[in-house]
Amino acid sequence: MGDNGTGDRRSRLRGHAVTAVRVVAALAIAYFIVVTTVRQWSRVRTTVHTLSWPDVILSLLAALVAIATTAFGWRAALADLDHEVPIRPAGQVFLVGQLGKYLPGSVWSYVLQMELGRRVGIPRARAFLASLTSTGISITVGLVIGVAGVRGTLAASHGGTNAGLARVAFYTVLALLPVALACTHPWVLTRLVGLLLRLLRRPPLDRPLTWAGVLRVAGWSAVGYVFFGLHLWLLARAQLTDGLSGFGVCVTAIGFGISVSTVVVIAPSGIGVREFLIAATLTVAGLPFGTGYAIAFVSRLVATVADVLAAGGAALLAARQLRHEGADTGREPAGVR
Repeated sequence: MGDNGTGDRRSRLRGHAVTAVRVVAALAIAYFIVVTTVRQWSRVRTTVHTLSWPDVILSLLAALVAIATTAFGWRAALADLDHEVPIRPAGQVFLVGQLGKYLPGSVWSYVLQMELGRRVGIPRARAFLASLTSTGISITVGLVIGVAGVRGTLAASHGGTNAGLARVAFYTVLALLPVALACTHPWVLTRLVGLLLRLLRRPPLDRPLTWAGVLRVAGWSAVGYVFFGLHLWLLARAQLTDGLSGFGVCVTAIGFGISVSTVVVIAPSGIGVREFLIAATLTVAGLPFGTGYAIAFVSRLVATVADVLAAGGAALLAARQLRHEGADTGREPAGVR
């Protein structure tokens, strides 16, 4: 009886500790989102006043669609890891977990997705690997799309106050692209995943990863970049003179900015790096760097609102589902198959 009592106390303490960590993480995420927004506002106030609100709303909708495609990409990566999950719980895990990217270190989204995934029957190791592989494939797709953006970055590296950062970005692309392309080959990716599973002391994959699975994730990523590019173009089109070709530059800019800034883990969600790279790329379309920088910060604000709305909607659906399950305890928990 004494041992059982001690075990119960430990379980309760562990439960309280986990709850405390969740609360602290939620507060930290909210803090960094608010601080980021406040710090950026003074830089973009003038640009915001020149934007048409219909364009801002359409840009927000485009960003929401883009975020949804990344959730589908994560679910496709999970399926290729032999763990099929229904759309609703997969979206809830991914979208709510994505808010962790606003914390310094960029690993907190993985941690949140692992914890949230466990609640719907996704093993932590599988959730982590799905996040890692989908992010890696998305970076590769973004680098391929953003290769044309090297032109703007290369021009920016010849002078100015940001020349050093531009040169770093340029050489980062040169170094990352061949490595990223090699690592997305299913044979290489399978062995990398197998190595991680051994390090995590988890059972190996039942079968190797497939071209079909990799291409599904890459396809969703490409669609996401197109919608993110549309989101940026809707904000920038009043300043662009190139018409639809300007839309192509915006897709390139967003692919380049997101993919390179993702690997800068010390910046929450690549803040600052992404905006610089987008601004440098938009110079290809004739935008002055300062104007492009302001538009990139507006894009960041709109994308942040979209992240919060998507996560909030997913969390509300999850809470509603939990209430229904609480009313009918005999029902199997959602997402467990």
